[in-house]
Amino acid sequence: MNVLGFTVSVDQTRKARWTRRGVALVTAIGLAAVGGVAYAYWTTTGSGAGTAASGAALGLTLTPGTVNTNTLYPQATGDVAIAISNPNPFPVSIDQITFPASPATAYSNAGLTTPNANCNSGGTGVAWAYASKNLTGVIVAKKTGSTNGTLTLTLTGGAAMSNASDNTCQSSFFKMPDVSSVTGSSSTSAPVSSISQ
Repeated sequence: MNVLGFTVSVDQTRKARWTRRGVALVTAIGLAAVGGVAYAYWTTTGSGAGTAASGAALGLTLTPGTVNTNTLYPQATGDVAIAISNPNPFPVSIDQITFPASPATAYSNAGLTTPNANCNSGGTGVAWAYASKNLTGVIVAKKTGSTNGTLTLTLTGGAAMSNASDNTCQSSFFKMPDVSSVTGSSSTSAPVSSISQ
């Protein structure tokens, strides 16, 4: 080959060696890059802080039952059943209940749909028998699925009728006032479905 008046000869074997070396080099670089990407894809490191939050305990629902004058008369007491509902995902131990001093409401029927107006205006004379009550072993089951845990608590002698009860209160049904407050805590003890105290 003639370049600028000089004769240049090219050794074809050297050219072939460089071509093979170039291909081998490019291949090695390509494999290293792919390997690095694969390594980076399958391995990772990092840092950061994890967080968690505690839930708040939900309030229990206590629904006082009724007391009938068949078991309640002036200067006597009668039992009151309270239905307790627990919406928490853990059992709850009820340790104390506080009751209001307000009077019970009189009704003419057990379904509590017809108020006994004369008894209510004249004074029922029926109220909770005590201001508070300490309890033991009152463990309400936890909520399971969409069903709240329940317990029926019968308070022996929980309602009292005084001599101030109007004469028109005979044969009436009395709805006790809602409880003022409940003191309780989570429990690991076995729950019960009903208990009397």
